[in-house]
Amino acid sequence: MSGNSSDYIKYLPATLQTDELIGEFLLAFEKILTGENFPPRINPGIIESSTSNPPGLEAVIESIHTYFDPDLTPEEFLPWLASWVGLSLRDDWQPSTRREFIKRIVHFYHLRGTKEGLKQVLSLYLRSVDLPDNVTIYEEDYFPPYYFQVELKLSRLESSLYEQQVRIAKAIINQEKPAHTYYGLKIQVPSMRITGNLYGVNIKPINFLYLVGYRVTYMIRATIKRPEGGNNNLRLSIKGGLGQVKIYSYKIGTGDLEVSYTLSEEEIKTVKNWYVAIDNLSVSEAKGSLLITTTYSESKPETQSQLKSETQSQEYKLSLPRGLKIYKPKYDEDKDGNTFLGTVKVET
Repeated sequence: MSGNSSDYIKYLPATLQTDELIGEFLLAFEKILTGENFPPRINPGIIESSTSNPPGLEAVIESIHTYFDPDLTPEEFLPWLASWVGLSLRDDWQPSTRREFIKRIVHFYHLRGTKEGLKQVLSLYLRSVDLPDNVTIYEEDYFPPYYFQVELKLSRLESSLYEQQVRIAKAIINQEKPAHTYYGLKIQVPSMRITGNLYGVNIKPINFLYLVGYRVTYMIRATIKRPEGGNNNLRLSIKGGLGQVKIYSYKIGTGDLEVSYTLSEEEIKTVKNWYVAIDNLSVSEAKGSLLITTTYSESKPETQSQLKSETQSQEYKLSLPRGLKIYKPKYDEDKDGNTFLGTVKVET
C-alpha cells in the first residue's frame, strides 16, 4: 500500500488506474489479502477478531511454516503441535520445556520403557529448566524384583522448587517406566534435612555397690496416641548410646503405636544417653501425643519377689512434618533420606 491508493490499482486497465476513488476502495481488499509481510523467522501469532491491525492472508500463508516449528509457534499452539507427536504437556511446564519436548520426543519413542530412554527424558527436562543434568538410575542385584531407584540433583535448596521438581519428575517416570515396575525417587540437594523428633529419656545413676544380690532393671515404654484418621506411617524407636547410637526396639505402622525395652544391668551401667525417636515415613503431616514411661525396679532373684518399683511419665504433643525415605540397599528396609518415595509396591 502506498499513500491513499492501493497497489492493486496497477492491475486494473489503464483507464481505471487514474481513478483515485477506485484506488482508495481497493485499500480495504489489499489490507485483508496482503497486509504487512513477515520475515521468514517471525510468526504472526494468534489472530482473533479483536486483533488490531491483523496481518493479511498472503502474509499468514507465507509464514504458515512457523506454526509448525516448536521454536516459533505461539505458546497457545504448543498443545496442538504436541498432539501431532502424541505428547501430553503438563500445565506446570515452562514454555521452553514444552518446546524442547515437542522437538525431541519422537527420538525418544524407540527408547521408551528402557533405562536409557528414561534417563534421556529426565535429562532433557532438567536442561530445559536450567538444572544440573545429573541423572543416575540404579538397578542393583540386591533390590527387590521390578524395583529401581532414580537419583537427581538440585543446585540449591528451595522448597517451592523442590516440590515442583518432585511432582514433575514423578510424572515423567510414571509415563516412561515399564508398567510392571515400581521405583524410589531420590533428589539430592546441598543440605541436610532431619525429619522426626528425638526425646531424651532420664535414666538415673544407680550405685550397684549397695545392690549386691539384687536384680535391677529399667523399662522404657513409649506410646503414640493419634486422633481418628491418623493413617500416617510412623516409626517409633528406643535408642541408646553416645555418638554411635543403637536401636534397641522399634515399630513401624499407622494409628496408635507402642514399643518397650527392658535394660539389663550391663546396659544400665555402660550405655549412656537413652532416647525415644519418632520418624514420619509418610508424605503428610502427623499429629497426636507421645507418652514416655520409665519404670525402675529392684527384686531378689532367689525369692522372685519385687522389692521396689518406681514409675515416671512424661507426655508430649506431636506435630510432625511429612517425612522422607529411600530404599536401603540391604535387608529390604527403609531408612531416612532427603527423598520422596515414587510409587508403593502393592502386595497381592
